Amino acid sequence: MRHFAIALLLLVAPLAAHATDTPPPAIETRMDDATKQRTGIARLTPDELAALNAWLATAPAATPAAVVPAASPVAGTATPADRIGFTTPDPQAEAPKVESRIVGTFRGLAPRAQITLENGQVWRSVDSTVIFRGVTAESPAVVITKGTFGGWRLRLADYRGMAKVERVR
Repeated sequence: MRHFAIALLLLVAPLAAHATDTPPPAIETRMDDATKQRTGIARLTPDELAALNAWLATAPAATPAAVVPAASPVAGTATPADRIGFTTPDPQAEAPKVESRIVGTFRGLAPRAQITLENGQVWRSVDSTVIFRGVTAESPAVVITKGTFGGWRLRLADYRGMAKVERVR
């Protein structure tokens, strides 16, 4: 165990030292002219460019790209509720729950089945069994909330039980 810790330290120490010794190259040196035009870097003033490079030098490591829905129901009016169920780097940006109705007749929720809500959101069951077996309801009200240990839970109004779901769009 001691040899493993020493080996790990020998591997990590040079990487950490290298990361702190050399600042990242300026962003404008990493792009060709077409990319500078497309991203807007070419339109920045020298002061703005210096501020951007300073921020990049101190910014935390990048996180994986968040899943983005194809479009908001009304262009330009995105709200925190529009992001519910999608992976986001800021969990505070998510509203605590969604309240809506299922479009059409609901006849239980089979594994991997998708449901569409009146608000335009589409959710998929991640349970391995049929949930709400024997339930038939026309446009039932649903509440989708964040689970205690992550994930999302769908509850039907006037019915016991809940289904584990994930947001599709």
